[in-house]
Amino acid sequence: MKYDIYQTVKIVDFNNELLSEADFYHGEFDLPVVTPSCVVTTHALGLKEFVVVYDRRQNEKVQFQVVQVSMDLTEPDRPASVHLEPVTLIIGQHDVGQI
Repeated sequence: MKYDIYQTVKIVDFNNELLSEADFYHGEFDLPVVTPSCVVTTHALGLKEFVVVYDRRQNEKVQFQVVQVSMDLTEPDRPASVHLEPVTLIIGQHDVGQI
């Protein structure tokens, strides 16, 4: 089955003040059954200025739990949406630079 995988990312400053919030799109994947509480392994996320990107500098892999799977029965050809647990990134601390 095809799944679109999303993750909410909160971008904060060093005082934990919310600067922005966005959904990071990991991509579309053809996977076996995905259910809430499944664990997904992916690359760590980082920031290039205010843009959320994969942080591949150290090839670090992280695991996130699936919190929601939703399907639109009115559009059966559309992939199901999978939402991973949210992550918080701190400006300056999670900067990947100009890779």
